[in-house]
Amino acid sequence: MELMGNRNVLVGVIGAVAVVCVGAGVFSVTRVVSPPRAPEAVEPSYEFLCEKCQAVFSLRQSQIPSEVYEAITTARPAAMDCPRCGAHSSAYPPTRCPKCGKPYISNFSKGIIPQPGSRQREVCPHCGTDPYIWHRQHVKPEV
Repeated sequence: MELMGNRNVLVGVIGAVAVVCVGAGVFSVTRVVSPPRAPEAVEPSYEFLCEKCQAVFSLRQSQIPSEVYEAITTARPAAMDCPRCGAHSSAYPPTRCPKCGKPYISNFSKGIIPQPGSRQREVCPHCGTDPYIWHRQHVKPEV
């Protein structure tokens, strides 16, 4: 009788192992056969800095007025109303200083382009770094 009990346990263990193996095989085949899921698209966001209250905020593309988004993507001045303080046309896409990393509103962001031949350079209002000179000194050109 004891031999019969051991045999039933052995048959049960072999059956359980077989079920697990078949299940793993089916899972593996369905993972290989089914096409991989495409990653979900992430809507781009854009940073703005308010000239009046100095608030820095990010908006998703769908939250930006269409005329402002078009100006951003065509490198034209892009000002919008600040959602924090309500100031009209005071929030611009900022420039980040390459040295200190703080945002500021550059003349280029406002559409102010220096006259040809002008030696006037723009500097970070926080640390005084000239981004043009900083990049020439720290970024090696690709050969």
